[in-house]
Amino acid sequence: MSTFAEGKEWSDKYIPEIKKILGLHLIQVAPLKDDCELNTDMLVPPMIRVAQRVRNQKFWEDRDEFTIRFQLPSGSLTEWDKLIAGHGDYFFYGHAGINDTLNGYTILNLKLFRAWCQSYFDKHRMWPGRKQSNPDGTSFRIFDWNDLPKEMIVAQWFNDKSWLEGKK
Repeated sequence: MSTFAEGKEWSDKYIPEIKKILGLHLIQVAPLKDDCELNTDMLVPPMIRVAQRVRNQKFWEDRDEFTIRFQLPSGSLTEWDKLIAGHGDYFFYGHAGINDTLNGYTILNLKLFRAWCQSYFDKHRMWPGRKQSNPDGTSFRIFDWNDLPKEMIVAQWFNDKSWLEGKK
């Protein structure tokens, strides 16, 4: 994926599947009282903002980690800049599988993640995660899902069996 447009086109093909997954985890069943008195069966949160990233299946072995773009050679705003500035409510981090389906995902609560990052920075005077710089001038922060407080993770699923079948 050499351009932003090509990368976006590739990852956008997963949007229908991602919308289904987000609905499963973010839409709630209304309490019986609301059903009986307020004509309400389900509760959909007010407008929420979800950042999305789908990793190519060649990164499946790194599924215990996630990356956030930290720096661009152009100086344009990165995912990290927008996240730290307070933008976004959730982060959907998916892994592409075979046949243009998702083979795993994690939904991260960005409000909790942002507060955790800021607390870490305030204590250590550096951002959490490992920094990885690439030859093209971009850099990323790499985080391990297992290092995060569990309450930040809204949902997580990895289809290890499907991946192994696809590798045969």
